[in-house]
Amino acid sequence: VAGVNWEVSLMGLKFLSASGSGSTSDAIQAINYATMMRTRYGQNVRVTSNSWGGGGSSDAMRQAIEAGAAADILFVAAAGNDGADNDANPQYPASYLSEAVVSVAATNRNDALASFSNYGATSVDLAAPGAGIVSTVPGGGYASYSGTSMATPHVAGAAALALAVDPSLSVADLKTALLSTVDGVSGLTGKLLTGGRLNAGTLLASLSSEPARSSLFADSYTLYRGESADPTTATVLADGLTGTTYLDSAAAIDSVYHYWVTATNDLGTSPLSASDSGFHAASRSPNDAFADRFVLEGVAPTATGTNVDATAEPGEPVHHGVGGGKSVWWTWTAPAAGTVVIETAGSDFDTVLAVYDGSEVANLTRLVS
Repeated sequence: VAGVNWEVSLMGLKFLSASGSGSTSDAIQAINYATMMRTRYGQNVRVTSNSWGGGGSSDAMRQAIEAGAAADILFVAAAGNDGADNDANPQYPASYLSEAVVSVAATNRNDALASFSNYGATSVDLAAPGAGIVSTVPGGGYASYSGTSMATPHVAGAAALALAVDPSLSVADLKTALLSTVDGVSGLTGKLLTGGRLNAGTLLASLSSEPARSSLFADSYTLYRGESADPTTATVLADGLTGTTYLDSAAAIDSVYHYWVTATNDLGTSPLSASDSGFHAASRSPNDAFADRFVLEGVAPTATGTNVDATAEPGEPVHHGVGGGKSVWWTWTAPAAGTVVIETAGSDFDTVLAVYDGSEVANLTRLVS
């Protein structure tokens, strides 16, 4: 899993409990702490990523955000996941009127406003990908999540990249750069202030005095793979790649590999990158086991997956009478009572969909299949 900004330093400011609850006063202390670390101790804090919300408007919190703005700290905030209009029903802290606040909605894989995302023609600034976002999780492994909390770090990371190109940007200039370089999306017109979705490449190109493609981007990549950490033993796995993701479908289960990459543009080819050391190709179906099921959130979540390498586990039920054991698992907690529609799409074979209730694979109650 690759993030937006690979070289940034992070400062974790925890004020919420494990269950996600917290107080406005604690949130204010966290904001003030970031500002203090910049103004008093010289730490280069320039952006805070705020994937949280709740409670009413607070003058003290507004003042804390403005104090951060005076110290050139941008405040990027999640717009909320109620599918609601923030113009009519403000959601804080995203709805504070400030040159430092950037309010972020979520889009899905179709570049459309996610069904759960809040919006606002005057109060929500731009959108970023926020549906089915895969990330690492505590304890190891991966999970897919949806929410404006997933979209917000995309914007915060892009803001940090912009500051890497031009560290002299003020908060106002940085916000203007983010909002003025979005990709216009017809489905976002009238829903968001900019009517667009974040474009990090256009943002960086707008700030660079050098030709953007020569200084910032590769035309193609070459991916190498080896079974040891010695790059001289690596062989070319794929050449001429134009995207930044690649599925190694030839990886053997339970094998350890090392990967390297070179990037090529009109300036030449980069040296071999550092190895992604000790990469473990355990399975291309990380949610194969019930215990590793991915969590779905929101009113209308979406997810993608593959059952390549998936297996049957002890105690797993036979789904709708169909054997084979190539099952993968997701879990979802309904946010409200009502009728639920669950469907699969995009597969090149007939899928079997089964819905169960329970917390252990050997003690599941089938609801429908």
